[in-house]
Amino acid sequence: ALAIAQQGRWSEATAHWSAAFLAAPRDPSLRWHLALGLENAEFTQPEFNDLAAGTGLAGLARVASPAEWQNLVLVGSGLLGLALAFVLFARHFPEHRHLNWTAGVLLLAGVIALVSGFTALHAYGPLAQPNAVLVWQATELRSIPTEAGEQKTEPLAAGTIALTTKSFFGWEQLSFPNGQTGWIRREHLQPLYPK
Repeated sequence: ALAIAQQGRWSEATAHWSAAFLAAPRDPSLRWHLALGLENAEFTQPEFNDLAAGTGLAGLARVASPAEWQNLVLVGSGLLGLALAFVLFARHFPEHRHLNWTAGVLLLAGVIALVSGFTALHAYGPLAQPNAVLVWQATELRSIPTEAGEQKTEPLAAGTIALTTKSFFGWEQLSFPNGQTGWIRREHLQPLYPK
């Protein structure tokens, strides 16, 4: 990304820094470079602006990557299951009632893990999806995966975040939160997670 930025291709460099940031959001160098890229890119990206600045819930979210937050949610679920197992064991074997305290601690830890994990993933929003992509160059969204023939096209702004649903010979079908779908050439996209 730095080499691309030195050539003056800020939008493409920012797309690469965005993907790197999602893998290692605690890295101060990546945070700085992402903020620099967002200032110079030819697009605005509110999701990454908040994460780079660390304001509000984004400050909590960037403590870990989306994958790490998802792992924390799994750990929290496991702790809740373990707490339930301890409660049931203590109910069936009264001589082990002291395990109720252990179950209470596990329950509290599980709830904290789940709440913090889901809150952080909510702050990441669509950026936490494994099929998320960043459109780094303005292009057209097409109704079918070809440049030939007459078809419905719509302009697609640089900086748009979307989810890929299908691939077809160099084309990617994108899905948007409003339910809209369309096709664009793969070279206009930066996957935010490696496949």
